Amino acid sequence: MDTYRALVAAEIRAEMARRSITQTQLGVSINKPQTTVSRWVKGSTALEVDDLDRVAKALGISVVDLVSRAWEAMADNRCNLPSGAVSASSQVTGLQRVLA
Repeated sequence: MDTYRALVAAEIRAEMARRSITQTQLGVSINKPQTTVSRWVKGSTALEVDDLDRVAKALGISVVDLVSRAWEAMADNRCNLPSGAVSASSQVTGLQRVLA
C-alpha cells in the first residue's frame, strides 16, 4: 500500500471517528457497500476522485481539506514525497480544478 493512500485512509477514519459515523452509515450515505468503505478506510483500495468527493461531502468536509491533511501528514512525517513536492495548498490546486 502506498503511503499517501494510507494517509488519506487515516484522515477518513479520523473524520468518521470525530463524527461518530460507522462504515455502514457512510456506505449508505454514498450508496456504496460497507465492504467497499472498509477497503477504503484500511487503505487497501484507492478511492476514485468521484468517490473521494462523495466521502468528503458525506463527512461534511471538503476534498481539499481531506487531501491537504493527508499531504501535510506525509510532509510532517518526512515520508517519501513525490519528486518536486511542494506545499499541500499548491498540490490541491489541480484537484480543485478537476472537481470544479
